[in-house]
Amino acid sequence: MPVVNSYSILDFYALPEEIHVELINGRYYEMPVLGAMHQDLASYFHILIGEFVSELGIDCKIYEGSVNVMILQDDYNMFQPDLMIVTDKSILGKREVYGAPDFVLEIISDEMRRAAIDEKVECYERAGVKKLLIVDIKNRSLTVYDHDGNSYNCEQYGFVGNMDMNLLGGQVVMDLEKIGCIADEYGKFMD
Repeated sequence: MPVVNSYSILDFYALPEEIHVELINGRYYEMPVLGAMHQDLASYFHILIGEFVSELGIDCKIYEGSVNVMILQDDYNMFQPDLMIVTDKSILGKREVYGAPDFVLEIISDEMRRAAIDEKVECYERAGVKKLLIVDIKNRSLTVYDHDGNSYNCEQYGFVGNMDMNLLGGQVVMDLEKIGCIADEYGKFMD
């Protein structure tokens, strides 16, 4: 994909600390301050997946928010997923992850994040992220992308019932209704 603007990783690092953006294909996307609903959802997934990983005894790192990922290891992309799992510790740096995590969760709860998601999915696919989940609050859906070694296969679910998901060689059960309940708690604040 051609780079649209000339912003690079060097520009990204030169930004003041109080400026929160993701760099996607050479463009900045502002990262709005995330509210309680966003954090509640990220925490639900962190606890669920953390317990699953612990039960299976998988040696990995789980990061929730605020850790950057140089996903394509190029000069034009630096992402900040809501949750990620890294099993290959050789890609861990002091300030960020260099390469593809095994698992990424993105929660879309505002128009800014929605505007960039297609480009991010394409980058995650090119990088080889094995499992990508996108929770779209406005559309009340969860989309699961599974990488088959070449490209993504995807399935979409509503916030109804449970879903068994293969992750890191095991099965984790997600309560989709719980995700809907968390979103509903904050429904009065949505646009």
